[in-house]
Amino acid sequence: MAEPNRPIQLPYPGTPQAVAHGAWISPPRWGPPAQPVTGQFRPAGGLGTAAIILTVLVAVGFWLEAAVPATTGVAALLMLPAGVVTCCWLWRVRHNADLVDPHRQRRARAWVWFGWGVPIAAWFVPKQVIDDAARSTMRAAGVSYVPGTDRWWTVWLMTTVISGAVNRIDVSIQPLDGRLERPLDLLVAFSITLAAVLWTPLVRQISAAQDALASAPPIPTASGVTLPR
Repeated sequence: MAEPNRPIQLPYPGTPQAVAHGAWISPPRWGPPAQPVTGQFRPAGGLGTAAIILTVLVAVGFWLEAAVPATTGVAALLMLPAGVVTCCWLWRVRHNADLVDPHRQRRARAWVWFGWGVPIAAWFVPKQVIDDAARSTMRAAGVSYVPGTDRWWTVWLMTTVISGAVNRIDVSIQPLDGRLERPLDLLVAFSITLAAVLWTPLVRQISAAQDALASAPPIPTASGVTLPR
């Protein structure tokens, strides 16, 4: 078995590139940049598992808050590490995707972090980043199926809207009637849980494909590009 953290160098081609075991390096869209893409292709499964676990804990935290008002704030404390680990996983995934298919990434890598918090961009940029990385990964792994993000992203946006509306209600109505507060908390917990359910297989599928690429022996192509199998 090859070393998982092996260096890979992918020159930006000026002509159509070789196809090897499902891995395709696309031609540049705006001409070849001056520097090649370099780096190490690393497994993403460990970070992916951590991101899933923390996401589930966040959902549990919301249900706990809905059931026991004294635990208010638990979910918020869990959201910070969950967000950081998720972005670390996505950074790894995007880095690997840059190595195997750099020209199919519509956004700069920095949007892995900034895309979630920048107004307006937060409504579509994270989905684009994940979609592009998933397509590049599956193509390089020779997998025809590309995980869809439409359902997860729709639920995530709905969750964002619902959470924001509930927070505004909490602030504007003090004290909030208990008959109204509990249903709202349950609604938020349900939407977060549904988003987590849809998010989990997406993370697992992308991570599994990248782990397979990282552990496979490298394959030299006719153009001299060394790709994971």
